[in-house]
Amino acid sequence: MRPLKSGLAKAFTKLRPSLLMALLLPVLSGAHAQPYNIEPALGESVYFSVPRTAGQPSLEVSVFDSRNPEAARPLVVLNHGMVPGGPRFNPRYRPDPLIRYFTARGYVVVAPMRAGYADSSGLPRDPFCAATYDFAQAEADSIRAAVDDVLSRQASLRVDPRRVLVVGHSAGGLSSLAYAARPAAGVRGVISLAGGWRSAAHVSWCDWGPRASSAFQRLGQQVRVPSLWQYASNDNDFFPSSLARGWAQAYASGGAPLTFVSLDNVDTRRVSAHALWEDQPNMDRAAADLDRFLVSLGLPATPAWASALGGNDPLPQGINANLLPDLVAGSTLPQPASAAAQQAFETFKQLPQRPRAFVMSLDGNWFFYRSGTFRPANEMLRACRQAANMACRVIAQGEKMVGQLNLSEPNDKP
Repeated sequence: MRPLKSGLAKAFTKLRPSLLMALLLPVLSGAHAQPYNIEPALGESVYFSVPRTAGQPSLEVSVFDSRNPEAARPLVVLNHGMVPGGPRFNPRYRPDPLIRYFTARGYVVVAPMRAGYADSSGLPRDPFCAATYDFAQAEADSIRAAVDDVLSRQASLRVDPRRVLVVGHSAGGLSSLAYAARPAAGVRGVISLAGGWRSAAHVSWCDWGPRASSAFQRLGQQVRVPSLWQYASNDNDFFPSSLARGWAQAYASGGAPLTFVSLDNVDTRRVSAHALWEDQPNMDRAAADLDRFLVSLGLPATPAWASALGGNDPLPQGINANLLPDLVAGSTLPQPASAAAQQAFETFKQLPQRPRAFVMSLDGNWFFYRSGTFRPANEMLRACRQAANMACRVIAQGEKMVGQLNLSEPNDKP
């Protein structure tokens, strides 16, 4: 799939640049591409589920192992949200701070891509202005297929089918709650992180608010496993706590057990408030409530098996990083570069989190940046080439300006 630039421009018109770049992550097109950007420090691997019935999709599943030596370890299923532009624009889901939180506590973490997202086969439910409840139920079918597949591998993955936690972000949070209406027997609870669904900002005629409230109310009549909901008070791009409290009341009115937490004034210098769990300082702040919820479920909450931090993408062989110019306040983009790219680069230079990378297409119109994830240059190069349909290059990486190297092809080796 090759996205059209004009279509993307329209879809992202109302998104501020920092949020746009945080959301525009790498894309895999085609069927079953090779896994990429694997991080050994997290025991990361990728496999594709085996369809069990005719017509069932094959799902791309990322696995993050823990150093926990137990023969049967607790399992966390992480469910992704949606990015602008359509399901194929979703990257393989790997929210590093959230993954580290669970693997340090001894959990095996799996992150399945639902049908039609990233490199999973099948077609997703069209959420353009869909009935939110029906959309969540269709997405829950993918989660159910993924959980069933993972539990069928419990011996090789060394997971305990009696200790399963389902976690979802944004649309994945809503879908996780829908899954919890008919969960596997060993599911202890659900964590919804900024869970919900809404139409795009430019679809002003879609009355998505009542649809969402109705969906939560209906789910609250069905779900009986405990859930924890976390929202940010300043998530003004999607679902602020003030909005989500109404959803929580509708959900709880049906008898579903619920703990609601509002994180006030989340730090948005590195990520949007909607994505706070992808930023380590914000994740550290959210962890205390997660710990308490895990304890209430009888699940591990003590970080006993911390993993090593990742780093920047390796430079091409033979390149001496010491000879590259430093990335400083006065560093500028090579020309040509659009005004939007230049503005984004100024934002990028101020990001305190490492590692980091800024990528731009050769015509200067497409740009992507990311910080705080493993080897972000590879991720951003793939996203850039997919969107721009031309060669892209890494402009800055870590503390260095590397644009003159014209790194138009990623180094896929860890």
